[in-house]
Amino acid sequence: MEFQAKNSFVERLSGAARLNSATYREVGTDITATWPALMVVVGTSVVAGIVVLIGNPGISFVSVLYSIIGNLIGWAVWASVIYIVATKLFPSPMAAVGFVGMLRTLGFANAPQFFAFASLIPGAGQLFQVVVQLWGLSAMVVAVRVSFNFDSTFKAVGVVLLAYIPVLVLVLFLVSLTVPGAIATT
Repeated sequence: MEFQAKNSFVERLSGAARLNSATYREVGTDITATWPALMVVVGTSVVAGIVVLIGNPGISFVSVLYSIIGNLIGWAVWASVIYIVATKLFPSPMAAVGFVGMLRTLGFANAPQFFAFASLIPGAGQLFQVVVQLWGLSAMVVAVRVSFNFDSTFKAVGVVLLAYIPVLVLVLFLVSLTVPGAIATT
């Protein structure tokens, strides 16, 4: 069955940001949406890099490039861990998409991160930073729920939270290898 895209890239981006389940379902089942999902991740990574450069003038441009590459790798790692957790701990015979479809939905779940510029607003930046992070987490939960066709949001929240633990351990391990003294040992 060939999928015909119903919405444009911008409409999908908007739907993903509005946590619209139908948008995530459409993106997950559209095999042509893989590159656009990658572009969302690249775009939000570039926005995050610009925000870091503006907010921290002393940081090097190379560090920002590493951050962008890290975000792309992080997308693949998050997707892999979420897929393993979901399929092993919460198997769903009615899963709507496979790994690549879920990768697409998680790519579009980055849409709220385009609003990271709001974190530069003096006096309110930290509040906006928290809001954008929670919004992005909510988008991830919607993406997981739709991808695996879970009957409850609770299962999707469980998958995201359980997947966070190995991802955090991996990140801390990588940071300890690249930044001497970044993780204190007692």
